[in-house]
Amino acid sequence: MCGITAYVGSGDVSDIVLELLIELQHRGQESAGIALVTYQGHMNVIRGRGLVFDVLTPDTLERLKSVDNIFAGIGHVRYSTSGGFLDSVPQPFIVGDGFKIAIAFNGTIANYVQLAKSLGLRRALNDTHVLAETIYRLAKEHHRDVVEALRELSNYVIGSYSIVVLTTEPRLVIARDPRGFRPLAYVFNDALYVASETAAISIVTGNVGREVDPGEIISFDGFSLERSRVKGSVIPTPCIFEYVYFARPDT
Repeated sequence: MCGITAYVGSGDVSDIVLELLIELQHRGQESAGIALVTYQGHMNVIRGRGLVFDVLTPDTLERLKSVDNIFAGIGHVRYSTSGGFLDSVPQPFIVGDGFKIAIAFNGTIANYVQLAKSLGLRRALNDTHVLAETIYRLAKEHHRDVVEALRELSNYVIGSYSIVVLTTEPRLVIARDPRGFRPLAYVFNDALYVASETAAISIVTGNVGREVDPGEIISFDGFSLERSRVKGSVIPTPCIFEYVYFARPDT
């Protein structure tokens, strides 16, 4: 289980992503991180092991804010439900050269070892690393189109994912797997707020969040919000533990 957040809009992007993460601290205490992208496509990330306030200190946030013209940010907190604490690599995770993507995801990719072999990865750090590489390579096959990559993703991965993806275009893309196993919500009111739980969005914005539908993909470039769907069937089967164990009672 993890918590993921994202924000595109005016104001201090890193502070808003941080506020959303704080409201999701219950979803993960092992690691935390934030990635930002500028309008010019420059990416910066701060991540590490520990609670949100342990990792994202005033000093580290100042380093993030030292870059001007920030377009968007994503955030992540982690709690291990597979693998182990010592094996974990904090998110967000950045891959690419020139054209880059940063991802934060909540879920589990059961076939990541097989995917790593098919991608020719010599060393797969974890399922997040393999998922990021899979999305990146699919996007490059479609002229850097991350939306098209996410439409095809369920044809390659076995498992669950709710995901936020930053690109160097710049653009923010969010998606939920065809089963909707892990939660994801958003509010759009000139700015786009994204979080694993509606409660975080309500507290930060004062507005009620809308759940991303199973199999739905939402893309925002700062001008227009576009919706798409995965290729293939959608069979909603959300995780029951989200309702009785993981999520806040006010979600």
